Amino acid sequence: MAKFPMQEQETILLKPTGLWTYPNALSAVPQGALSEALNVIMSRPNVLTQRRGINKFGTVLSNNTNKFYNYQNRVIINHGTTLSYDSDGAGTWVDYAGSYSPPTGAIVIRSFQANKNLYFLTSTGAKKLAALTGTIVPSGAPAGLDGSGSTTGSGWFTSHTQVAYRITFLYTDANGNEDEGAPSQRIVVANNTASPTNVSLTFTLPAGLTTAWTYQVYRSPMSADLNTEPNDECALVYTGTLSAGDLSTGTVTITDSIDDSLKGAFIYTASSQEGLSQSNYQPPISTDATTFKGITLYANTMGLQQLQITLVSVGSPNGVQNGDTITIDGVVYTGASSETISTGTFQVFTGGTPSQNITNTANSLVRVINRYASNTTIYAYYTSGYSDLPGQILLSKRTLGTSVFNSISTRGAAFVPNLTASNPSVALTEPNVVYPSKQDQPEAVPIGGGLPIGSGDKAILRIIALRDYVLIFKQDGVFKITGDDVNSLAVSLVDESTILQGIETAVALNNKVFLFSSQSVVSMSVNEGAVLKSQPIKQDLLVLSSPQYPAFSTVSYGIAYESENQYILGTVTNTTDTTCTQFYVYNYLTDTWTTWQFPFTMGTGFVNPTDNKLYFGSSDASSHYVYQERKSFTEFDYADDSYAVNITGFTNVGTTYTVNLTSTTNVRAGYTLSQADRKVLVLSVVDSTHITVDAPQTWSNGAATVYTPINVVLKFVPEACGNPGLVKHFKECHAIFSVADFDSFDLGFYTDFYSAINFSTLVPKISTGWGAGPWGEFPWGSGAPELQVIRGYVPLPQRRGHWLNITVNYSNALSNFALDGFVLFHQSMAQKFH
Repeated sequence: MAKFPMQEQETILLKPTGLWTYPNALSAVPQGALSEALNVIMSRPNVLTQRRGINKFGTVLSNNTNKFYNYQNRVIINHGTTLSYDSDGAGTWVDYAGSYSPPTGAIVIRSFQANKNLYFLTSTGAKKLAALTGTIVPSGAPAGLDGSGSTTGSGWFTSHTQVAYRITFLYTDANGNEDEGAPSQRIVVANNTASPTNVSLTFTLPAGLTTAWTYQVYRSPMSADLNTEPNDECALVYTGTLSAGDLSTGTVTITDSIDDSLKGAFIYTASSQEGLSQSNYQPPISTDATTFKGITLYANTMGLQQLQITLVSVGSPNGVQNGDTITIDGVVYTGASSETISTGTFQVFTGGTPSQNITNTANSLVRVINRYASNTTIYAYYTSGYSDLPGQILLSKRTLGTSVFNSISTRGAAFVPNLTASNPSVALTEPNVVYPSKQDQPEAVPIGGGLPIGSGDKAILRIIALRDYVLIFKQDGVFKITGDDVNSLAVSLVDESTILQGIETAVALNNKVFLFSSQSVVSMSVNEGAVLKSQPIKQDLLVLSSPQYPAFSTVSYGIAYESENQYILGTVTNTTDTTCTQFYVYNYLTDTWTTWQFPFTMGTGFVNPTDNKLYFGSSDASSHYVYQERKSFTEFDYADDSYAVNITGFTNVGTTYTVNLTSTTNVRAGYTLSQADRKVLVLSVVDSTHITVDAPQTWSNGAATVYTPINVVLKFVPEACGNPGLVKHFKECHAIFSVADFDSFDLGFYTDFYSAINFSTLVPKISTGWGAGPWGEFPWGSGAPELQVIRGYVPLPQRRGHWLNITVNYSNALSNFALDGFVLFHQSMAQKFH
């Protein structure tokens, strides 16, 4: 019988190097690369360990979780249209009042923290939470509205002069932040009497104020005479707190008796101060926001529905006259010889100059609109300044995010635009604009300070602040904002070729932004630009982001796990997936990829900075729970969901070990049953009250727990030992473990000659004391050796082939391993062996 020559025995060391599914598996990947690496991590170079498990956290919810937030060391969640907080640190969820949805163009309700407050970006504007158990309220203070004044008594107001007033509304939140709104329109009062007087003032209150709000009244210097318009250098003359009576009437009335010498500070919008263009308006609707050096930046914005009209004529023949009507958002207002707010009647003035008649009639219309009880949707602002043409009125919806309203008049030609036909409102939509707040005032946003970013028709997708700059991800590239204060903010282009795909995949990590782009996963920074991180798995990711997977962009999201150096990308698996079903996990220190899957689909997740644990929100219809990472650094970390059971008895007969339970509803073969220091593997579920296990134990009647195992699947790329053209004889595969806390570990093998998988079972060397095993097999003492080599034989059918494939299927709860690699023993045979 002929003998075939064989070379000397060779060895090769395989060190795990993470997923490599894209290049040529036989020639362009490092040794030890894997084509599957499910439910493992590589936090140490060339070491594979199990991921930690997750378990239910807290009480069941009415809907699946959409987004997580952290505030005052507690978790807050958005589920459905509800926001809820963890009331006790154990997941007892308490709902906040109200209904909340993301803005148009946003996938989730984003948030940011500033001045000790938490802010939510909703479809009706920014909302504020100043205490965990507090009430969610609109962000910022409402602008002042209209007012009226008349002379009264004897006082400081010199005869035959005029003064102007403005009012602002203020609120101090639970964290000591004072928010002062935009000032009201100018209310001009003339003293036509022959002697000095005081002034009686009445101002309209915006909706939503409470007795916790205060107001401040500012007055200009007196003009030279009745023909001179007073300037706008208003100074403080009155501060008050709203009463229940004020709120009931919708107005506040005061008497100004303060002498000029006693006036206080100038209003912040005076020309000698910040100027009227710096009025503190409430933040606009925005899809994203971030804080940078004390400035809050609101991106991709939409304002209130508004319509600017101008009254240009009063009186016969073509101007507004008694009996004429104007209808605004379905509410009718009628002109008459006197003003009656309760009936929606405004006064038509005809006794003065044309300019005075227009001014007085327009102001009466504004007052009636704002105070008429039948109107609950529209505010009116008289916007003509002392140097402007009279009659300018801004009509505005009271709340952000509401629908279009229309205006029409029976005397339409008396207005510009002509209101003979219905005129619709418009909300200023600026998808490419970033609006900065004032320094350290996140709720004060001047309306004229927007920063346009790139092309006007390309929307901002995300805005993320890093240490030295802000990155803006748009549909036409990546831009940055730099600067030290509001006045020095500057915009510039960073990279016009990198386009964010999947709005929620972008996260800040390691002072960079990791995201899914048109190149797949990259890190982005100004100094390095876009750096591809996913070359080993690029093809897989590009397929998932193709049009075949329509939900990819809307359901994919990223998680930054700083302490673990991980970027976690949740995404789809199948073309029909409508939620996240798998995770690609990148460790930027070891530059490796692995994958995760969980028993339930997880539609959102984050790392809770309070306990530095991962939290996931199930998107599975059968599980409306939040899940928390197991992180006790014990064997109990290595299981997924667990279920409470109750033991009622047990029998150990021969080799059959039976445990009696009150119910086996949540128990499955392969789960681990644990009670105190006892744990066994469930072999079968016999019936509704009995299970069999793999080892005899003495159980106590009472509470116990069953744990779901984490299914680990490893498949190394084919190992050709340097030459895929030669046939080899594979003999042994020694596995190297730095942690071997398991009973057994099965290695699977197959070759190109024999595709069926056969297994070799590895059993760790475990000592229990002196004399328990051969000398030298384990360290002195007891327990599992920290580092050990376990010898395994390649099964006979898989010993010959051009290359050898090594697989692992490991599923055992409450056990752990750290696989450092393999030593593969083989001999090369002649190239003619087939």
